[in-house]
Amino acid sequence: MATEAQIQWVRFPLIASHSRARVWLQIRANLGLAHNTIEAYGRALEDYLKFSSNSSLNIEAATQEHISQCVHHLTNKPQLSETNVRRIDSKAGLANATIQQRLTAVRLYYDYLVEEGIR
Repeated sequence: MATEAQIQWVRFPLIASHSRARVWLQIRANLGLAHNTIEAYGRALEDYLKFSSNSSLNIEAATQEHISQCVHHLTNKPQLSETNVRRIDSKAGLANATIQQRLTAVRLYYDYLVEEGIR
């Protein structure tokens, strides 16, 4: 029996507890995607699952409105930064490139759900 690529599930507890999300991320790892890519996808999907849970929404039933609310959340999400770094901006909202990266992971997850006949 072949072994699976290792993912540190403790870093992604919501994904680990959501069977379809867990399988999706494991497939990406098994396909040989770079460790940093798996980490980025994991962080993105973990954040999306958390947002969806806080909104009491089943992610398999998400609509464009839900995705737009998620984007709004990301554009207003406080950024974590070093305490010794001075910033002029308000620290509100993730960078556009980060938002795009997170949305790409979410889109790929929904592509998987469509391929599997779940959506």
